[in-house]
Amino acid sequence: MIDNFIRMVLIMKKILVLALTFLVCLAACGIQNNESKQNVSDKETMIYTDAKNDKVEIPKNPKRIAMLNFHYVGNFIKLDKKPILINEFAKESDVIKNATQGIETVGNDDVEKVASAKPDLIITYSSDPNFKKYTKIAPTLALDVGGDMDFKEALKIQAKMVGKEDKANHIIQEWDKQIAKDKADLGDKIKDKTATILEAQPKYNVISGRNMSRGSEVLYDAYGLTVPKKTQSIIDAQKENRQVRIGNERIPEIDADYLVLLPENAGRSVDDIFSQSVWRNLTAYQNGHVLEINDASFSDWLSIEAVRQQMKSQLMHMS
Repeated sequence: MIDNFIRMVLIMKKILVLALTFLVCLAACGIQNNESKQNVSDKETMIYTDAKNDKVEIPKNPKRIAMLNFHYVGNFIKLDKKPILINEFAKESDVIKNATQGIETVGNDDVEKVASAKPDLIITYSSDPNFKKYTKIAPTLALDVGGDMDFKEALKIQAKMVGKEDKANHIIQEWDKQIAKDKADLGDKIKDKTATILEAQPKYNVISGRNMSRGSEVLYDAYGLTVPKKTQSIIDAQKENRQVRIGNERIPEIDADYLVLLPENAGRSVDDIFSQSVWRNLTAYQNGHVLEINDASFSDWLSIEAVRQQMKSQLMHMS
């Protein structure tokens, strides 16, 4: 009886050992399969047609992006594809500077530093004089700014570069919800209103149209304000140039319900601007409808969100 019991215990131990061995092997196989799938995923490539209309083979899931186009660094942060290297000019914006803490910067012509970073994807301007040199380091895409492409389309295009199309769609959906709320909150303050965006430089003034950053994405595309007819005619006269220089003698022509000033860009205080009577005669000034916006030079989604917050806050306090 005792012998049978001992024999049974030994058999159960053997079964337990075999079961544990099987589970260990199964887990190991699973890890190997996952690693194998990850390796395959990391090596997968796709063909992307860039701003130069070049078809470039790039990794589907790039891990080490050198982002040399400083205008759109914020988009890749927003897409959860933080670059390992960025153009040093990106940090001229406090918004981008705060979002890129710990990321290395590089100057325009420091090809050697780009190479030493060992990127698996380089993104720069089509006009970059070092473009061909970069192609010898890693797959290189041309990405330009402006044109007829709006900020939503730009995000989608850049998301496609790094396999983040779903993330981009989610970002845009959340944005649309926020804008709907803003428009409801602002109501008649922005309904059927006009606005001019202007940098009042010491020697000249620069007016900006649609799709030219400076808050145009929020003001015109999102909130639905329009460029005054006279201002638009000045811009249209420059054909493809959406930023136009004008002298103080033409300031009365750009009058609007709202005037958006960019004192940070202009290097000139608002008090200094309105010390001149030509500015004080504007309807926007007399009605207290002058907005002061900072960190508005870039067209990325981090910068645009910062501008949205500034604009909404100031508009809410205007009559």
